[in-house]
Amino acid sequence: MEERRAKSFDGTIIAYQVFGSGTPLVVGNGVGVDWRGLGDFVDRLAGRRQLILWDYRGTFRSGRPTEDGDLGPTVHGRDLEAVLDAEGIATPLDYLGWSMGAQVGFELLRLRPGTLRRFIVLSGTTGKPADSMLGLSHLGPAVRLALRLGLRHHRMVNAVLRRAPDLPLFLEMMKRVGWVHPECDEQTFMVMVRGVAATDKEIYLRCLLGLVDHDASDVAATIDVPVLILAGDRDLATPLKMARRMHAAIPSSELVVLPGCTHYSVVEQPALVCREVERFLAED
Repeated sequence: MEERRAKSFDGTIIAYQVFGSGTPLVVGNGVGVDWRGLGDFVDRLAGRRQLILWDYRGTFRSGRPTEDGDLGPTVHGRDLEAVLDAEGIATPLDYLGWSMGAQVGFELLRLRPGTLRRFIVLSGTTGKPADSMLGLSHLGPAVRLALRLGLRHHRMVNAVLRRAPDLPLFLEMMKRVGWVHPECDEQTFMVMVRGVAATDKEIYLRCLLGLVDHDASDVAATIDVPVLILAGDRDLATPLKMARRMHAAIPSSELVVLPGCTHYSVVEQPALVCREVERFLAED
């Protein structure tokens, strides 16, 4: 792996990582997770392609934004533009977006129509995830209120969540409530969790506030390239019904349901996810 830097539109320095060689596959991660949180998934794909991932602004090795503005998918899409320009990647290119990374992919299409050759949406949505979390359409206002209160008291939130992964029953609780499958790769899942716990909660909550009301349904309706939608049938964060709705809105899409998987299929069934990704990218 080689880590590199790109200067974004407002001067913020964006750290990104390049793995392997060959045809590039750009991967947009979940907020608060970097490449280490994908574990075996990265190793499997990097053996066949050049993988490019980046750290969202204000997280891990990327610079902190200089202003207190929006940190939603549109801004991260502009940061991705800077990474692509720094690498000199010719378009169209292949893109995989997991969780928030999917919405960043839709924003990249808004910013640069015709950029993508193939688009993989993994446990993602076209927008407004707060309105469908846990499969309940009426949770949106409560989610938004909780995030705004959390941001107001982000130092307290930071102090509490930094300690959460060290609680004796933390992982068992996550499994019992159905947030992650009982047979997940525990070590990699905890790398994800610790990454979120260590992320500056002001940045993290600003990202989530930008995410929950983001809407790219207008972009989805214009997509004419192949789209693979991978969705876990036990996903509480982006439930299967959201994937079905997205599939109906994008005529060029294919929906594959991952049985027994939650939002974290990359640490639950990495071999299955990689097989589907490779199959899709190999199609004419």
